[in-house]
Amino acid sequence: GSGVSAEGAVYTVEEPGADVQPARPIVVEVDADAVPEFVEANFSKPPVVTFVLGGPASGKGTCCERLAKELGIIHLSSGDLLRAEVASGSALGVDLQTKMSAGQLVDDATVMKLIKNAMLNHQDVNRFLLDGFPRALNQALEFERTIGEATSILFID
Repeated sequence: GSGVSAEGAVYTVEEPGADVQPARPIVVEVDADAVPEFVEANFSKPPVVTFVLGGPASGKGTCCERLAKELGIIHLSSGDLLRAEVASGSALGVDLQTKMSAGQLVDDATVMKLIKNAMLNHQDVNRFLLDGFPRALNQALEFERTIGEATSILFID
């Protein structure tokens, strides 16, 4: 059917064809007792990490800034970390600038390295909002395998 939403947007809903199969759930097995070496070596207790997810301009950054201010949580934006590294003029920053200017994605290992370093700079607070990371399931799994467990996920629509 079709119609008009309360906000005035016109929409159409189509029934899926007979050939459309429902999406299969993704099952991921994890060792709940495993503590990544990074956490064990650098934190007296595991950090509290919240992945903040949502589309572009959904308000992730604004929400994170408010939560950080009101609750004393460290807001780590993957985009801000990349821009800060570029601004530093380091060899890594120059390489990042080249990639980003060419429209290339920065590899996961580099983003994870920047996140690790930022977390180490705030060990005393030990509570983090990760804004804009992960962008894919493989990144989330790698984060939990090498850095630490995400204790919650905030999705902003």
